[in-house]
Order: sequence, then C-alpha cells, then structure tokens
Amino acid sequence: MSQQPAKNGESSGTATSNTNPGNSKPGNSKPKSKKGKSKAGEKEKEKVVKTLTKDCAMLFGDSGPVIASGPSFGVGSKIGARLGNFVVSCTDPYFGVQWSIPRDPKQSLSEDNGFGVCHSYDKGLNQVWPSDHTITIKFPRGKISCSYDAVPLSVRGKFPKIENWDSFSYVTVKLNGGASPVIEGFGKRFVNPADAEIEGWVNYGKPIVEDATFLNVFHQRAFFFVVAWAPGPTSKNFGDQHLPPAFEYGYSPQPCDEKEMIALVDKNTGGELQACYNFDNDEDHLSAVNQSVIQDVLWVHREAEAIKEDKFSAYFVTPETGSPADAYTLLLVVPMTKEWRDFHEAAWRRLTKDNLFKVRIYEVITPKGEDYKPADWQCNIVEFPGGVSALDGHPVEEYDVVLRVDCLDDPEVVIRDFSNRSAANAALRESKRNHTRLFSQGCLPSNPKAWDIPTKDGRIVPPHKMSSAGRLALDHVKFRMEIHRALLRGSGFYSALVPQFPEATIEAVGAQIQDLNLYDKMQELPRTNFLNFEDKEYAKCIVEEALPDDRERFKAYLSDRPLDLGLIASPAGFGKTTAVAAATLAMQATFGPILCSAPTHVAVDNFASRLDQRTRAIAERYNSGKAPGDSSRLRHRFVLRAFSINDEERIFKHLLKKPEDVRGATQRGSFSRESRWKMNLSLVYWMLVLLRSPTVDQLDPDASPELHKIQQAWDQRDELRNLRDLVTGKMSWAEYSKTPNPEGTIDGMMKTVRDKADFLCSTPANAARGLLVFWKADIAKGLAVDEAGNMHRADLYGLWGNTLLPCLLAGDPRQLTPTVMTTNEEDAAGNPLNRFAEDGLLSPLAFFVATGIPVYRLKTQLRMADGMFDMISRIIYPDVPFKYGAGSQVSLPAHKIGRDVENFFRGKFSELSPAPSGKLLPIFVHCKGSRVFVDKRTMSKRSPDQVKIALDLLAQLVKATKIDPSRIVCIAPYKANIGLIDRMRKGRDYDVLEGMPPASTVDSFQGQEGDLAVVILGTAHPRPGPDFTCNAKRLNVMLSRQRSALLVVGDIHVATGDARYRIVDESTGGVSVVVGKALNGIYKEFRTTKRVVTVAVPGKEAAEGKGKGKDKAEDKAEEEVEEKVEGKGKEKA
Repeated sequence: MSQQPAKNGESSGTATSNTNPGNSKPGNSKPKSKKGKSKAGEKEKEKVVKTLTKDCAMLFGDSGPVIASGPSFGVGSKIGARLGNFVVSCTDPYFGVQWSIPRDPKQSLSEDNGFGVCHSYDKGLNQVWPSDHTITIKFPRGKISCSYDAVPLSVRGKFPKIENWDSFSYVTVKLNGGASPVIEGFGKRFVNPADAEIEGWVNYGKPIVEDATFLNVFHQRAFFFVVAWAPGPTSKNFGDQHLPPAFEYGYSPQPCDEKEMIALVDKNTGGELQACYNFDNDEDHLSAVNQSVIQDVLWVHREAEAIKEDKFSAYFVTPETGSPADAYTLLLVVPMTKEWRDFHEAAWRRLTKDNLFKVRIYEVITPKGEDYKPADWQCNIVEFPGGVSALDGHPVEEYDVVLRVDCLDDPEVVIRDFSNRSAANAALRESKRNHTRLFSQGCLPSNPKAWDIPTKDGRIVPPHKMSSAGRLALDHVKFRMEIHRALLRGSGFYSALVPQFPEATIEAVGAQIQDLNLYDKMQELPRTNFLNFEDKEYAKCIVEEALPDDRERFKAYLSDRPLDLGLIASPAGFGKTTAVAAATLAMQATFGPILCSAPTHVAVDNFASRLDQRTRAIAERYNSGKAPGDSSRLRHRFVLRAFSINDEERIFKHLLKKPEDVRGATQRGSFSRESRWKMNLSLVYWMLVLLRSPTVDQLDPDASPELHKIQQAWDQRDELRNLRDLVTGKMSWAEYSKTPNPEGTIDGMMKTVRDKADFLCSTPANAARGLLVFWKADIAKGLAVDEAGNMHRADLYGLWGNTLLPCLLAGDPRQLTPTVMTTNEEDAAGNPLNRFAEDGLLSPLAFFVATGIPVYRLKTQLRMADGMFDMISRIIYPDVPFKYGAGSQVSLPAHKIGRDVENFFRGKFSELSPAPSGKLLPIFVHCKGSRVFVDKRTMSKRSPDQVKIALDLLAQLVKATKIDPSRIVCIAPYKANIGLIDRMRKGRDYDVLEGMPPASTVDSFQGQEGDLAVVILGTAHPRPGPDFTCNAKRLNVMLSRQRSALLVVGDIHVATGDARYRIVDESTGGVSVVVGKALNGIYKEFRTTKRVVTVAVPGKEAAEGKGKGKDKAEDKAEEEVEEKVEGKGKEKA
C-alpha cells in the first residue's frame, strides 16, 4: 500500500493492529440483544413446556402406609411430596416425585452446632438461599406404565380431612422390565437437631413407616400416589408422554484440536443456556465447564485473525521536542472508518482491553532504504486524546485511534505468527480444557503419589504388578474419584454409594428387590476430621483463632468434614481470611503440605501473608512461658509465595548484583506487562534469608525445622562460600563474577527450598506451569482457596486434581463472580457467541453452596464501625444474621475518622440528617449537573465533574480535620476515571492529599479496605445511566471497603426505580439487561435516611436532567470544560 502523504513535521507509514487472537466467525461480532431458546441447539422458537407439579401423597405399596405427603392432605407428614413433570434448564425433563425434607427452623441449631447451613438455588428468585433437603425420584423415560384412577376407598380412609374426592386421583407408576429410577439428592449430608426421627430416616436407614426405609422405597417396582388433581387432567398432563424432547448440549465429545473445536461450536448455534446446578451425567458437566471457557475466547481469536490482515494508512506525530529518531516513544495516528469499527466493534474492545498490544508497520523507512520486512512494535492506546498537547495540531476524528508506540524495537525484528497475548490466550484456553478433562470417565488419578499409589517413570504401575497395599490404595482412590465426579455434578451420591444391579438381575428378582437390606452394602462418603493430629494444644490454639462465641461451632465444623470439603462464606469485614488461614493450618497439621491459591495475585499475596501472620501468632501463644531452645516449642509453618520460576531466578540474580534495587528488579518498562512479583515470602526472600543477607529478616529461631536444616547445610558447603560472601556483603559482584560458579547451583537450591514448603501459595495459572506442577501433583496433600467465589471452576479443577483431595474453599458468592468476557455478544444471525456464559459466571464456591454442601458462615462484623454495614446487610444479605463486634463501637479511637467525617459534613451541609446515636452511616454526595464522557473508541467513561467535587471535598476535609490521607482510598468502577483521578490530584489544590494511595477499580480492590472509602461512580442521569453499577455483586464490593466512613459520589437520580436497566459492557460493548433491585434499594435508602448532600457543578446549576439530545458541538464544548478542569493537574505534572 502506498504511503499516506505526511503533514508538516510528521513521519508516515502504513500499519495494522496486531492484537492477539480470541474467537467466532470473523466479522460477526456486532452485539445485539440476546434471544434465549428453550433447548440447546434449536433454531426456531418452539412451544415452551414448563414444570407442572401437584401436591401428592406417596404410599408404600398399593393402598399402603403414607410415606410422604403435601400439606393439602392434612395428615401432618414430616416429608412433603409433589408429583409432576419437571422441566429444568439444561437437564433432561422428567416425570417424577420430589420430596422436601425439613431442616431445623432457619437452620439456626444446625449452624450453632457447627454443621453449617445448607442452601439451594431458587429459580424463581434467581438466588441461592438456605433451604430444606430435597430428594428426587426420576422415573425412567419410556420405561414406565402409568394409570390414573379415582382414589379407592381403601386409601381414602388414610386422609380423614379430605371431603371432596372428585378433585383427587390415584396414580400408579410401574417400572417396565429391569428399569430403575434415577435418585438425586441421596447421600448429601443432612442434620436436623430438632428432629432425631428425620435424621434417622435420612442418615441411618431407619424405617419411615413399618419396615420401609428410603432404599426400600427407591427399589419398588411400582409406585403409588394420591394426587391433588382429578383423574382427567392428571392423565392429560402427567407422565413422560407429555414431556418435551430430551435435553442434549450437543458438544460431546470434548474436542482437543482447534479446527474440531471451531466446527463443533459452529454446528451447535442456538440460544443462551442457563447455568446448571444439577448435571445429569459427567459428559454434560464437562460440556458446560469446557465450553464456558472455549466460547469465551474462541470468537475473539477468529476475529483477531481477520483484524490483523487489515491495513490502514497511518502517520507518526513529530514529538514536541527533539527529532523522531531520538524519541523513545512516538504517537501514531491511525484513521479508521465507522464501517470498520462497527463491523469489529465487540472484538475490538475486547482485544484492546488491557491496552497493551502490538502494531505491525508495513512500510519501514531506514537509512539503508526501504525495508520490506514488516515490524511489530509494542504500543498502547491513548484514551481521550483530546487532552494530549502534542496532538493540538492534529484533529482526531471520532473513529481514529491514537497509539503510543515503543520506538526502541529494531525495525528488522523477526515477525512472529501470533502476538504474545494471542499465544497466552491459546495456552490458557488449552490449560483449562485439560483441567476439565480430568473428570472424564476412565481418567487416571491426577496425583497418584499423594495417595501412595505405586508409580514408575511418572506412570502408574499396572495393577497386576502392584502389591496388595498398592492395589488397595488404587481402589480407594478410584472410589474417591467416583465421589468427586458426583460432587461436581451436584445431583447427590446415590449411584456411587448404593449397589447398582443390571437390568436383567432386577427383572429376574422382581419386587423382591425392594426387601433387600442394601444399607449394609452401602459405601460411606469420605469424611475427615481436619483437627485429627496428636498435638491437642496446637489444635486448641487454632480453634482460638475464632471469636469466643464461635469457637465451639468452628471446632465442630472442622472436626467433621464430609467429602473432606469445607466451605467458609462471609461478607466483607467478618474475618474470613483469618478463619480460612486457621482452617488451612489445621489441614496442614492433619494431612501435610497444602497448595494454597486464589484467583488473583493480590488475593494470593493476602492469603500467604495472613497464613504467615497467623502461624507466628499461634506459635507465640503456644510457646508462652517456654524457654528459648525448648524442644517442645511450636515451630512456624513454612509459607512460600510462589511466582514464575523465571521471575524468581531473574530477580534473584539481579539482587545479587544490586542488593538494594528491589524496585529495579521487577521493572520491565511501560510496554511490558507489569511484574506481579513481590518480595514478601517469595522464593527469593527465603533464599536471601537462608544465605543470611542483611537486606532481609534473619531466620527466626522458631522457624520451620526444615529451613534451619537447609541453612545449616548451606553454611557447610564449600562450593557456596563465594555466594554466601556475596550475599552477606563480604565480596563484591565484580569479585564474585570472576570466580567459578557451577551452572545450575541456584536452580538446585531453589528446588530444595520449594520442596520443603508447608504451604505453597500460587495463582492457578502459575501452578499449572513448570516445576510447580510437580509440587502440586507429588507433594500437595490438600488444597485451600481464598476468594473462591471469584474463581473459575476450570481453574479449581486444575488445582484440585480428580482424587477428591482434602479441600477448603472460602469467599463470598455474593461478591464478584469469575471473569467472563463474552456474555451478551451475538453473531450476525442473532446467536450468542458464548452460550455458556452463565455457567462461566458460576464459581465453584457458588456451585457447591447452591448444591447443598454445608457452609460455615461468619456472623460478626469486625472491621466496620457500627452502622456501616446496615444498608448492605438489608439489601444483599437479608438471610444472614449478624452483629457488630466490640471493635465496631463508634466511640473507639479506631473510628475517629468516621466521627470526623460525620462532623465535617454535618457542619458543611445542613440538609444532612445525623446518624443515629451510636452509629455512623454512609453519605451520598449528589453532583448536580455533573456530566459523564464516554470515549466512543473504547467506551471508557469518566466524569471530571464528579472527580473534582470528590477531590475538593477530600482536600477540605483533610485540611479541616488533619486526617492522614494515607487512610483514604478511592474506588471507581471505570478505568478511565481511575486515570483521571490520579492525574487531577497532582494539581496544586490537592497537595494536601499527598500520601493518599492510587485510586483502584472495583475488581482490583476486592479483599482490601481503608478507613475512609470514597466511591466515585462516574454515572449520571439520563445518560449514560447506571450502567454496570446495577450489578448487585459489584455494588456489594464497592460499598463494603470502608472501616469508619463511606462517601459515595455520583448522581442520586441515576436509580429511577426501574425493574431492569440496560447496561453496556465497557470492554466488549455487549448490551444486556440487569435487574435493578439492589441498585434501587441502595439509592432509596440514601434518600429515605436523608443521607444525601448536594454539590452543584460550577456553572451547571441549571443543567440537572438535561442530557438528552446534546449535539456534537455541545459535546465538544463539554470536553473543553473538562480540559480546563484538568488544567491545574497539568501544571504540576
């Protein structure tokens, strides 16, 4: 392509974006509203068949005793029953009966006794709430015969309160041949401390009536029901002949090859699929989890392949000082057309989300002449280029893109087929697919050494070559694997626990099979005492990490873990990370080394740090009164925060040269992704500790004995003398570099340290790479995950393996979900690009909670001042009882900031209603006339008006009250607003705020907090509206980061009371509709409590609510005002 003529002072060339692949048919990503289909793969909308059930009474045998009945029968049965046709999303429709088995009222006794609380998914409310126990009997489709008759006299006498029998029918369901019903819900842990009889029925095989146990009932060859519906309508509606077609995802088998994957996705277009909480089989489970990963990225990959072939004329902008040849970076203006942007809209936003990618320069002019080899240069997008002074002479059109390009790359670099991001996406996609394949039928154990299964050269020894102990270990693990698969299906454990008979055997035995005592032949679910170790004083110290009121139930919960699985859930500020650290310490003492993880680097850092803090604190309590050197002293557990081994080696070698340059060791430049490495508890840290470096702490006398052994061994190794002298400062780097240093020494030393860790803490992605895979498979004896409500199920599977390793998950299912990038986008035909988005948003913690695994809930607010959690409790956690801890009293010195904020705002705004006595409440700052600017190139949103009002108020507050700015945190939903906050606070007017931490997005700040939290919403009415602040989980995180005070800055009219709101995803452009219940509730509470103050935007007092119909000229004028607002920041910058 010929060059575009260069303007005065400009260089020119032709460029294309070389972003990284992701996936769907090229050019079909323009978002549309979603249209769901009734079943997988259907093309045309069919008649929707819904669940239809009626109260029933279930009898044991023809005219036999009543086993279960609904309330309309008036016999006071403890087990409720409903018969009918059940049509549940993403499962096979079925004709069957569902039992409802009551737990104790509100499960308060169960919770107080340490069992925990059990929940289920309520489709009507689209919520997971505490619930009764459910067992379902599904009759086999096509293998039953039904009759629908009037209720016989012999049965009517069992229900004396029923008078009009014309409205009831007698339904008989006979199993044909050797068919058996499917039983779901059986085997799940159940307690009801208020009713020992029900516990006996469910848990211990006690007869419900006469000699009929649950298993006797399940093995009947004929089932008899009295139904609260006349025979005519019952026969016309009930039975498998009235069911819709059988459900099938259509994605089996799961492909490995990318071409097969694309073909399978293209073949199975259709409507969106709802999240499934109860899979019919392993294949459905694997399809949902696999495809939620694949379809999230596959279409972007295909779009990127198409985009990188497009070429655009572009030109470089001459730098303000110096020549282009001397510049480190240059601005590159790439004119694009509206048609091109519309065509690739969703993919473009997705591919440029992290703002770091490559541009391919096709016409490269060098001193030697024209170089026809294209060059890939690192670049990032300049958002809101109107504020860049270098572009003053370069009017940027609406769809132009301005890039800041790294000019240090050699133009003659070798072109790679894919950019780094593409390769990373592909590797991540393949890794997660492999994780889910672990749960296919016939897969081998993922961690045989952890269970003492004999191996040779990394492979399991054939069973016939094993010893009897080896075969026993293998059989034990195979059973655990079967239980693990059942757990992930969510439908109970009947087929894994109860002996299953071939159809021929059942047909031959007939009705006699229901008389067998199968309880004696049942296997037991795995269950473990997490406190099962000899040192009872240590166990006592671990339990004492809980609050005094909670210690008995915490001990009881840890002492009896069915499925070797524990769940800890709590809202923000309830001490969840400390609780999970204590439980993890118990697991290590019982099982051995524990792999620890979380979905983000920040969360892993916090988890590792808390583990280290608590093991030291527990040891200090345990050792109180014991002399130094006493052999009975408790030693600290060894906590290792594991990063990429390449980073560890590179940084360690850098620090050998420059011991004080920790910051320089992690820097990679503005055109590389930021290193996540941190010194604390890293492998580098422990290496320096063991080599006695003066730049870090010295090894504590109570540190792990294994660490002391390593240090003593290294002290005595002559070949390490030079390295020890270098680290301790006795030898310079210049001297050391001249001495012989055996290759691989440092690698071996690092492996020695890593293999002795009691807790290895890593992200899921890092744990799937290199030497950490060995640690995970061969050393780890258990798994603990913090912030598990934010983790993908596929990531958990990769960490956990497939052998039901002891596991602890902690988090909050009502905070941020796992990240799913493709949620609402459609192809040109209107088909969702990711049909499994809802499954992708379902975290393992949320899934297990919704399928009835008992949850240990924390119920004392420890962080926030009294009153600060009230609003969130009422709106987000109405089912969770809580109280404030002793540290929440507003009169305490710790909450002086809260009192200062309250007094300052009460003095400044007379309309602000005072907080009730003994409480502090959040404050909403309504920015009257504030505007929000949306970058049409990236959909990023920012509001200079709201940012200025917030910073002005904070500056006045700090000057008036002398609050330490380091105790203030700023949070915003949008990245563009984050950058704006940090730029504007550099202005002279905000010198007083120096020391305030950088602003953070909601996602990046989860798990952190500040004394005063300031949330700058960046939304306005009527445009752009509330956008994704409608999301209840995001609101929850945003409004729960404070200790003593919370300021919410925005537009109080954004919540209009609508039932649903239309939102546009900033990163993808996808449009969706979100229920606004939580948003409306929060804004309503601010209004009704009169906790709203108003600050008018200067010069915009009359602008309230006049956002409609603004033309281009007005938008341009607003941008000029915006630049003036930022002007003071530029002076200091």
